[in-house]
Amino acid sequence: MDQIAEDKANSLHPLFVLYDWNYNDKTRYLSETAEIGELCKSDQIWFHVNLGHNGCFAFLEEYKYLGEDPTDVIDSLAVEASKYMQTSFESSLLWAKNRTRIYEGMHWWEYECEKKFNYLNDKNTYTVDFKNYTIYLGKTNKAYKFWFVINMMGIQGVEDMLRK
Repeated sequence: MDQIAEDKANSLHPLFVLYDWNYNDKTRYLSETAEIGELCKSDQIWFHVNLGHNGCFAFLEEYKYLGEDPTDVIDSLAVEASKYMQTSFESSLLWAKNRTRIYEGMHWWEYECEKKFNYLNDKNTYTVDFKNYTIYLGKTNKAYKFWFVINMMGIQGVEDMLRK
């Protein structure tokens, strides 16, 4: 938060804040998330929270005592789910409050190809094109892995697995 104030004093406008969850102190995480999130919200700064591996547990009922659900002040949230969700290495979950903003920021490559090759002309707005939810040449989207786990076990089954 001091960095945001310093940037503003230097006539800079921050556009993104990444907050990484401190695994050991969950109550501190929630209070800081709300505080930083409110600041980001008032200054129109994108606020992304990385919950890491333990993020799978963050939304279980038994952790509700830690505080209010902070998703009203978070723009996006990532969970590294490969350890606890029965998926292989390199599987992450991404939640975004406004998926359109993520999509618009990630599908620049499609426009470049249209200009050069003019073969990517599918503009069906009813279909979610998951290729646009990942950074190219970075971590790929493995949505089918989670779909199969949830489809086979159900939400209750996944919650029971996490509790073991």
